Amino acid sequence: MTFFVVGPDDRGFFKKQRTTWEFEDALNQASDGDNILIKRDYQFPLEDQNYVINKSLNISGEDNTFILGGFIIKNGAQVKLNNLTLRHYQDKNNCLQVTNNSQLIATHVSVVNDATTGQNYPIIYVDDGATAQFDDLYVEKDKLGDGAHRIYVEKGNVEIKNSTLNCYISSSSPSIPIAKFKTQLFPDTVSFIGFLFWIGDGKTDEPDWMLLKFDTFKQFFCKWEYPV
Repeated sequence: MTFFVVGPDDRGFFKKQRTTWEFEDALNQASDGDNILIKRDYQFPLEDQNYVINKSLNISGEDNTFILGGFIIKNGAQVKLNNLTLRHYQDKNNCLQVTNNSQLIATHVSVVNDATTGQNYPIIYVDDGATAQFDDLYVEKDKLGDGAHRIYVEKGNVEIKNSTLNCYISSSSPSIPIAKFKTQLFPDTVSFIGFLFWIGDGKTDEPDWMLLKFDTFKQFFCKWEYPV
């Protein structure tokens, strides 16, 4: 297991060899099971881009590190994220995309879509047998307001707890076992643990929502949207 420290170039007059890494170089060099720590003062490239992760890695920020871009997790990778903020400025992007039977465990992660023109894609997208677990997830409100700012689950599993979500949530599942949300995870659905939230049939814009409350100290504000 190798530990990569991503940070500013630390070479100097008395230090000829760099001991820190650029993030993309660390990502390319790392192998399954390695750890990447991103220092708080590291500056990501100014290009809004998506980083492909196809290896099983642990990636942490030193202090809720800001990343310009998103992660595409694929090819069965098992990835842990901690103390990170993923931010896109361009439209038609996912901050997190988890596919190909991959597994994501994310703790204290924020996702932000700052696009002001164009079209929203799901800010988090889970498909193709993938699993994503979130604890203390924060989804910031979008700026486009086109109704497409959402977490979307196609053919995968998602568990979310102790989080704040300013977005819609939608799934390909034709039916959602509401009573069992608190304790179980279901294929092609989303499981909510510890929330105060509204839920309805999603077939009309009328306010036909009912209130469900679980044991929690946090809450999120969103509407679950059933497939129509």
